[in-house]
Amino acid sequence: MASILLSPYNNIIKNEEDNEDLYAQMKALQRQEEFLDIQEEYIKDEMRNLKRELIRAKEELKRIQSVPLIIGQFNEMIDANYGIVNSTAGSTYFVRILS
Repeated sequence: MASILLSPYNNIIKNEEDNEDLYAQMKALQRQEEFLDIQEEYIKDEMRNLKRELIRAKEELKRIQSVPLIIGQFNEMIDANYGIVNSTAGSTYFVRILS
């Protein structure tokens, strides 16, 4: 059976080891807190961007659903998004085609 001598020096070493463990634990928690702060800021930015995008989408939807201002006749498709339209008043317009 081994005997252990207890001395004030042993207590000091044990206290230093405990302090180092606590210090390492504190540093790990600080890094985790910084990471969570960064994540929180990113999420807040994304929420702001998504709210702006939602507002724009709602405005676009209102614009698409609105009653046309001029009645005309489709003439020619220029590309996938634009075409030429003749109005009943005789004017020709280059317009964006929505569907």
